[in-house]
Amino acid sequence: RDRVLVMRRIVQQSCARWRRPGACPIMEVEQIPVRSLVEMDRFHERVTSRQGEGTMLRDPDSAYERRRSRSLRKRKDFEEAEGEVVGYKRGASAQVGSYWVRDFTNGSRFAVDARHGAAKRGGGVLPLGTVVTFKFQERTNSGKPRHPVMVAVRDYE
Repeated sequence: RDRVLVMRRIVQQSCARWRRPGACPIMEVEQIPVRSLVEMDRFHERVTSRQGEGTMLRDPDSAYERRRSRSLRKRKDFEEAEGEVVGYKRGASAQVGSYWVRDFTNGSRFAVDARHGAAKRGGGVLPLGTVVTFKFQERTNSGKPRHPVMVAVRDYE
């Protein structure tokens, strides 16, 4: 509403002062009101099917903030897979910084940070051979997961 008009004016003024070769790197992003979860899902699917990374959801009555906030949420899709701990990568201290994991899907090896999520829960170091579940955004051309995060240690079976 008012924020959109202010944003539009800032973009126009900034681009009018742009003096470098090429197009102005600032652009207005269309803001689309969403009235239901179904509508939100359809819009998100449309964006991601066109190679978009995800969508941003904002409280329409919120003010702009220069930090992460509860009024602006990012929605991205993740894939999940499983693998096993096959090694350790030393961190800044004597502690384990990352686990080397072998992906059961394709055998690729990659590092998962040991300081976050399921890797940190329970303390201590995960033994070699521990089966873990990890999420990631997509796979690289070589088949490795991009931005993997451990979400579970398969110690419940």
